[in-house]
Amino acid sequence: GESCKNNGCKRTYSGPEDNYSNCKYHPGIPVFHEGMKYWSCCQRKTTEFQHFLEQEGCEIGECNWTKKDSKEGVVNCRYDWHQTATTVTVAIYAKKYDP
Repeated sequence: GESCKNNGCKRTYSGPEDNYSNCKYHPGIPVFHEGMKYWSCCQRKTTEFQHFLEQEGCEIGECNWTKKDSKEGVVNCRYDWHQTATTVTVAIYAKKYDP
């Protein structure tokens, strides 16, 4: 069956007779910062990617079987920064950039 589109949920669709209201998922976005991996919603940090993928969701809701439509041309950017004694470096991560 189709897998749930909510981040962190591992349920698959097996028919309309099942109850899909107990979806454990992460409403936040994945964050990869200085070797750490975590979700922005619950901040349970790990260095192992497999442990990150196996983290149980921090919210309970309904399973979602279709991706939500996004607005055309709108890009959600993520950023990271670090600072030394003399400089601040900012990295912006985005898709579909226009130089």
